[in-house]
Amino acid sequence: MLLVSIKPKIEIIFFYYFQIRLSVLGLVQTFFNNSSTYLLLANYHCRSSSFTPVCYEFAISLGKLVIAVTNAFQYGSPTVATAVAKTLVVLLEQVPFHRLQTGILNSISDKLLRLKLEANPVIQIAVLQVCSSLISIDHTQSSVSQEIRAVFQDFFKMFLVRSFPNLVSSTSHGTPTATNLIDSNIRYVSIQCLAKLAQLDIGLFMQNVDSSLLKVFEEVLRSEKDTSLCLHLLRLIKGIGTCGPKSKNDVNVKPWILDKLVHFWSSFFIRSTIFDYIERRTEAILQAALCDCLSEVGEVVFSLLPTDRRMLCVTYLLRKSYMEEDTDSRVVVTSQGKTFFQ
Repeated sequence: MLLVSIKPKIEIIFFYYFQIRLSVLGLVQTFFNNSSTYLLLANYHCRSSSFTPVCYEFAISLGKLVIAVTNAFQYGSPTVATAVAKTLVVLLEQVPFHRLQTGILNSISDKLLRLKLEANPVIQIAVLQVCSSLISIDHTQSSVSQEIRAVFQDFFKMFLVRSFPNLVSSTSHGTPTATNLIDSNIRYVSIQCLAKLAQLDIGLFMQNVDSSLLKVFEEVLRSEKDTSLCLHLLRLIKGIGTCGPKSKNDVNVKPWILDKLVHFWSSFFIRSTIFDYIERRTEAILQAALCDCLSEVGEVVFSLLPTDRRMLCVTYLLRKSYMEEDTDSRVVVTSQGKTFFQ
């Protein structure tokens, strides 16, 4: 019941002295790490009598602590931003938000979405890591799911403009900016966050994947000099595949989402042009990543692809099986197995 007793002292997070703030944030991290079982005692929704249950007070205090840590974000101080981000990641992983009052996740999202493109790279990466944890919260509870999905579009734009700043500014997905020199690590983490959004809701994600964005993807694979960025993009494409229907008996996928996925694979990725872009780079890790992508097309989507696209998948994987020195043979064999037997 430590939280209930220190409720008036939460403001110490905003203490003037720099080291005291960092120490308090470190204490919160230590206290809440691996504490999810005990935090389940909090319950904002249990108050139904004339007296105030401890579980209700616990939930109130816990909510105030999360908001206080969120408000401690200082976008002008990389050290404080990093400390706050680490603390928030711990809280997002441990706190049962479905047992707290609604609106807390909205407050966190609002603070994160204030991040500017010209902010310090260390601060941007710290904020993006919190975004990743926020999107990865257990969404089986409807209240939590609704709060995060309400800002899905805002997060998508936030991640996209940082992933492909040179290209997105000229499309309908972004606005022209002077930030085409975004740090590579920011771009990597942003692409990882996009993959988390796809896992959160593949339907909402595919609504944002239009022809202009696919052109951005293709341009990256064609001309981007950063191999790591291309690898992260291929992992994003693989992640999109993993979110599709797993079998013909999967009734959770709506027909329009399936149509979008079929269009994504047949009109964009499974084309000889895309394969040639990756082959020209002569990077074994990229070729292995391409095989990984093909392995995640899925039984249902693969069966709906045009015949020439399916044959392209099969012939590419067969050819790679005879070139073990260029591509990870384990990846190729796995991809072949998943593709041939679906």
